[in-house]
Amino acid sequence: MALNKTAPRAVRNAPRIAALPPRRRGTGRGSTVAVVERLAAIFTLFTGGIPELHLRDVTSTVGLQRSTAHRYLKSLVRAGLLRQVRVSTYGLGPLLIQLGATAVGALRVVNLGESYLHRLVEEAGETAVMSIWGGHGPVVVRVREPLSKLIQIRVPVGAPLPITSAQGMVFLAWHRDATAVRRLLDQLAPAQRTELVWEIKSVRLHKVAISAQVVDGIRTVAVPVFDHETVAATLALVGTTAAISADPNSGLVAGLKEAAAQLSHELGYAGSREVQADEGPRVAESSEARRSGMRSDGGADRALGLGRVSK
Repeated sequence: MALNKTAPRAVRNAPRIAALPPRRRGTGRGSTVAVVERLAAIFTLFTGGIPELHLRDVTSTVGLQRSTAHRYLKSLVRAGLLRQVRVSTYGLGPLLIQLGATAVGALRVVNLGESYLHRLVEEAGETAVMSIWGGHGPVVVRVREPLSKLIQIRVPVGAPLPITSAQGMVFLAWHRDATAVRRLLDQLAPAQRTELVWEIKSVRLHKVAISAQVVDGIRTVAVPVFDHETVAATLALVGTTAAISADPNSGLVAGLKEAAAQLSHELGYAGSREVQADEGPRVAESSEARRSGMRSDGGADRALGLGRVSK
């Protein structure tokens, strides 16, 4: 069973590529800087969890002529950065995948986190997942599954997760770029956005996110791993709603927090073990209770420290 059953979003829903800057000296047509900017724009199209791109997607989104886009794509294929899947359709190439794997493997939190994932699987008997921030949302980098279970929940490595996931809420709760957070939240419907803002506020206060909104019948509990007061990754346990309780005071949550605190300490975060005694009861505040206190004047945004919604 995969965590994300939904097919990748259409390219039209991918993050929009900003128009290329006005031509400057050394950045005119054919210059090295202009070429690099266009290639970067092409690669950005893959960051929304889209595995394949058609030539027309590149021309319409990046704003290149068909012949120019075709020439760039062919060059990227020859370099191993892209691969041609079908006629005029392209995916990430072997060299780019190798570079991505090398970059992830070089992250200290990923290497140190391996033993914690093994421990969590043994103690909880549920699928343990580590994710890092991928720019537009969390990306799964490590997964460990309980071998003792007949039916397992499979979470693919490399899978992008929505910002409404438990992991997404954790990353947004400590995201340092308020403008980027607003931009991500503005992609949601107003009611969903307001609810998510209040959820994020609770996550930041209590250092745990619990969600069963991504896949029906599946619940995820996620906690932050800090690296010098920045969220370097999330640790999460994924299981059925029958197996994983929504109780923020459960032993499973306590064990997950303890593992994250120890990993954070290894990464140099001095405050990782600070836990307030009154966390539990306040985490249990229901979504309905939060909604009853919502206001239409941007109160939810101010509660999170985002200010008014940018239009």
